[in-house]
Amino acid sequence: MLDSASKAFFHLIAQSQTLKKVASRYGMREPSSFARRFIAGETVAEAIEAARTVESRGLTVTMDLLGESVTSLATADAATRDYIGVIEAMIASGVGRNISLKLTQLGLDVDKASAIDNPKKADVDAAYARMLKTLITGGNDPAIATHDPAMIELARTIAREHGVGPDRFEFQMLYGVRRDLQTMLVKAGYRVRVYIPFGREWFPYFMRRLGERPANVLFVIRGILGDSG
Repeated sequence: MLDSASKAFFHLIAQSQTLKKVASRYGMREPSSFARRFIAGETVAEAIEAARTVESRGLTVTMDLLGESVTSLATADAATRDYIGVIEAMIASGVGRNISLKLTQLGLDVDKASAIDNPKKADVDAAYARMLKTLITGGNDPAIATHDPAMIELARTIAREHGVGPDRFEFQMLYGVRRDLQTMLVKAGYRVRVYIPFGREWFPYFMRRLGERPANVLFVIRGILGDSG
């Protein structure tokens, strides 16, 4: 299990400019590199290629140009221009037009959440289950973002029990994570949207993902060892 000290360690690594440079030099060099499993690439062209591959499997996509918590308006303006370029490239390519925006990347200064290490997993799961029922039975095209098989099955059960068809909600998952579940859900008739992160700021994102939950480290290990999920 990762304790708060371990999480802090991963976040510290994420801020290291030296490690970022080394990772940028080697982490994306080969299609089989460790980061390629979870990051589509550093350019919008690579992200669109990944999006086409995902869409060919019957899934939908959302594009995320990595980078957040900018410290200057100049950087925020640059990120805004970059995102406009991403949108134009998506339109030209014909892939699904759905993007993920981080307001901190576009200049909004937000304080760090002080309670992040206090929400227990059992409490989070219970709250998630309550929100699942509310969203599926009364929401307007809700998105259910999870890789937890138990939560996915709960969502399917709630929908089935309340006569909610699979066209009235969608599952959302991260690029490179639990591809087996993604495929299973599509074959079962559900909509699945894959979050496709890309960009030169991939290393901090990758480290933060590892630090968020112990399961993320296991996903990476399984990915390196050739797991199909």
